[in-house]
Amino acid sequence: MDKLDIILEKLEKLEAGQNEMQANLKEVQSDMKEMQADLDRMELDILSLRLDNKSIHRKLDVIASAVVDAQEDITILKAQ
Repeated sequence: MDKLDIILEKLEKLEAGQNEMQANLKEVQSDMKEMQADLDRMELDILSLRLDNKSIHRKLDVIASAVVDAQEDITILKAQ
């Protein structure tokens, strides 16, 4: 095998390695897109939970106010 054949063989190996690296890069990019989509869904879920939490707190405030009103009414009735 002469020097030219050795050089050509090395070039083929380098090209194969480069092709493999490009394929791996595409796979990593695809995985990153999936991860970003997952993060986006999680962010929407968190926002939805925050809205639910605010709604629950508003309802609890209404209930607490009603309890206070009822306690005041009971106190007034007992005083009569």
